[in-house]
Amino acid sequence: MPGTHLDFYPDDWKKIPIKTASSDKQNVFTKIVNQLLQPEISEKEFKKLKSKIDFLVYKLYQLNYDEVLVIDPAFPLSKEAYENYEIESET
Repeated sequence: MPGTHLDFYPDDWKKIPIKTASSDKQNVFTKIVNQLLQPEISEKEFKKLKSKIDFLVYKLYQLNYDEVLVIDPAFPLSKEAYENYEIESET
């Protein structure tokens, strides 16, 4: 049936933009992921940390506020708060 599957070839992976982050930024992500992997984490805390990772990815990829709203219409921060945030401020 036409249109029911997607062909994705090895060279296609080269076209995906993968950002590299400084050690400081990597440490922020690592700290959050390590918290997510704790077996005693509550569902509420898990959702909070997952949202934080989403937010940090938006900043890592330098998305502007309007682009973030396309991805996440319920994004909780104001435009000013988002634009003034730096990942390094997490450390």
